[in-house]
Amino acid sequence: MPHRLFFATRSMITKKLRFCTLNFSENDLSYFTNLIYARSVTQRMKAIEMQARPIALMLSVFIFFLLAVNFFFLNIVNYNLGGMEEKAQMQHDKMISVSEKLNAEREKMTFATQVLDVRDILSTFNRPPGGLTAMDMAYLIVSESRKHSIDPYLVLAVIKTESSFNRNSVSNKGAVGLMQLLPGTARYISDQKPDVNIRKTEELFDPVTNIKLGIGYLSYLMNKYDNQKHAIIAYNLGPGNLRKKLQSGSGLPQVYYSKVMKNYRLMLSLSNKA
Repeated sequence: MPHRLFFATRSMITKKLRFCTLNFSENDLSYFTNLIYARSVTQRMKAIEMQARPIALMLSVFIFFLLAVNFFFLNIVNYNLGGMEEKAQMQHDKMISVSEKLNAEREKMTFATQVLDVRDILSTFNRPPGGLTAMDMAYLIVSESRKHSIDPYLVLAVIKTESSFNRNSVSNKGAVGLMQLLPGTARYISDQKPDVNIRKTEELFDPVTNIKLGIGYLSYLMNKYDNQKHAIIAYNLGPGNLRKKLQSGSGLPQVYYSKVMKNYRLMLSLSNKA
């Protein structure tokens, strides 16, 4: 289409020039024809450009408007999302706080229940606690057991097996008190516990000192062997003798362990947990 327009325009211009009385050569005629056509095209392009400017301006304004709306919308969305995230985080923190409080209350209830349980069990054996009430001794056993992650009913079973809750009990090997501790073993555990410091063997007759050191020793053996059965056997046999038994491959003595487990089942039955 453009080349047809070019030739039509050129033909028209050529006819007009030939109509004139001026004597032009063919080359001159071609030059003037092209010059006039170029000017005509230039003028038309300018006219089209002038017509297009308002449209381009409107398109630019429209695009700018869309960008501004999009920017404004994104800011609103980001602001709302930020607020939602902050609220969600606050709700999450509240839920964690409530969960922690519930867990703390549950722990308190479990602790109180175990203390009352152990008190009732101690009351069935009618042993003089040596200045402590059954509630005091129950609180001591449960708190020390939980501190070392040991079942308080297992501690009761060890005490029942070792001394039958007799705080003045002394074995033929010199083990003393409720949990039948040898003085050397008691001093070794005492050196590792900042809240207990014994200087004399007689101090092991004190129920508080004896129970703290006895539970500390049982915890030491549990951690040493990572095996409850071996720890209970070592409590009676001694770590050195247990090591020899294990190295020799000979069978481990079962009598003491069986007594402890029998008494453990008794404690559970007395607490209605069997």
